[in-house]
Amino acid sequence: MNTDYKHIATKYLDDYWVANKDNITPRLVFLLQKYENMPDYAGPSDIYYYFEEARHTFMMGDFVASIIMCACTIELWMSHLLKIPYYQPRGTANEFDEKTFEKLLDCCVAKGFISTDENKKLKKLMNMRTFYVHGKDVSKEKGCKRESKEKSKFWSSPELQRHYGVKSIGQDAQEAIEILFSFYKEHHYSKQL
Repeated sequence: MNTDYKHIATKYLDDYWVANKDNITPRLVFLLQKYENMPDYAGPSDIYYYFEEARHTFMMGDFVASIIMCACTIELWMSHLLKIPYYQPRGTANEFDEKTFEKLLDCCVAKGFISTDENKKLKKLMNMRTFYVHGKDVSKEKGCKRESKEKSKFWSSPELQRHYGVKSIGQDAQEAIEILFSFYKEHHYSKQL
């Protein structure tokens, strides 16, 4: 049997675009506007790949992944600003430190790398990520416990989103992208010279 996978893939992509272009097009326009007047990227490749993944997941509508990748990109960037290794050896998976972002942020603020205004934006991003990943609202120091079954329905349920006070995952992801691009402009390698 000689299957034409290239034809199948092309047909799939054509069908995907037809079904999703009304959703993808405004997000792509938003990203293109963000890229306008952006300095060229020249820096560590790991940050570049994280940044591109955050952008790509937003464009494709995978909003939770985009929020997570925005936060991860900035975590990695802060570790580069502080000249510390981002991945440090740990004994077991149970020793994973959920406060990495917060610790890096506090250290960057203490060293004067991050302004007060930027600190507020980054804390908001950290809270967004924690909420979407763990179901906790860190800014109010209370957790909203969601059962796993409920959590799986959460992202597509406007009622549950209203219950937990979420505007829209898409709006939150767009705000996360705005924070990421702002951070990019502020901490571009050319400003470090």
